[in-house]
Amino acid sequence: MSRQSPSSEPGPPPRPTLSRQQKARTYARRARALYFVDVAVGAAFLAALLVSGVSRYVRDSLALPLPLAAVIFSIGIGMAYMVVSLPLGYYRVFIMPRRYGLATQKACGWLVDKAKRSLLALLFGLAVVAFAYWALDTVPNLWWLLTGALVASVTVV
Repeated sequence: MSRQSPSSEPGPPPRPTLSRQQKARTYARRARALYFVDVAVGAAFLAALLVSGVSRYVRDSLALPLPLAAVIFSIGIGMAYMVVSLPLGYYRVFIMPRRYGLATQKACGWLVDKAKRSLLALLFGLAVVAFAYWALDTVPNLWWLLTGALVASVTVV
């Protein structure tokens, strides 16, 4: 077995000084506040969809089978929400951790990771939406049970 050089071994964790603790509290407080702002933006987005009548217009203009219409609607809504939430998400998930010394990732790497996460969420989300609407159409009394089982099995994996 080869030994690593002493310079490559991790040192002891930094001591919890008063300034580090204050910095951690400030970070946690700001992260929590931004989380609630993010939730409020999502709720406002959904409320705007309901009040504006956009969702009703899209529903009425898509003359497709229900599962396919739901998938197309979900893609549009998901992309619109991503555009709305991207600036806050960029600040909350990329800028803040860098500002507090918790991350070193470059913006390009963050964008690539964000694209990967979004693509995976889109694929799994669309599969669940298509399945839920197919089940609603096929077995209206058990759609909730089948969809719940699918979501539970995907969550475990």
